[in-house]
Amino acid sequence: MSEPVVIRRLTADDAMQYRTLRLHGLSHEPTAFGDDYDEAIKRPDDFWIRALDKHGVHFGAFAGDRLIGKANYSALPGRKLKHRAFIYGVYVHPDFAGRGIGAQVLSALADHARSEGVTQLHLGVGADNEPAKALYTKLGYKPYGHEPSAIRLPDRDIDEILMIKMLG
Repeated sequence: MSEPVVIRRLTADDAMQYRTLRLHGLSHEPTAFGDDYDEAIKRPDDFWIRALDKHGVHFGAFAGDRLIGKANYSALPGRKLKHRAFIYGVYVHPDFAGRGIGAQVLSALADHARSEGVTQLHLGVGADNEPAKALYTKLGYKPYGHEPSAIRLPDRDIDEILMIKMLG
């Protein structure tokens, strides 16, 4: 029997697990992220602590004490733009894929954003990332644009589909 999954906001105390999961995602799914593994692995521990403590809002899924999934958002600053936030860094460890964990983390993230006055969640997803596009569509995100060559890899460029979810 598998352990129950707990979804909660991440804190600076989760920084090293966050780093481990982030690096795993960057190394195993490099086309899914704008960040680069070779750059990320060189970042000092305090970078990861600051990221969770000061930059954006971060939610994680835990099986026992192991971080197995995550999603983040950053709201735009200022009175005229603070209703908009951008989701990034969504990842579930492949050992736990297909169990609805991504949906749970994203739903918790959306609930939190709504409680903070955010009414629009935006994200970009690789045009060829069918599982991610299906998840976002299932959760109510709708495409509104297409960004050519959003991610540049050594052997090819990846377009992104821009999606939005209206929260209220």
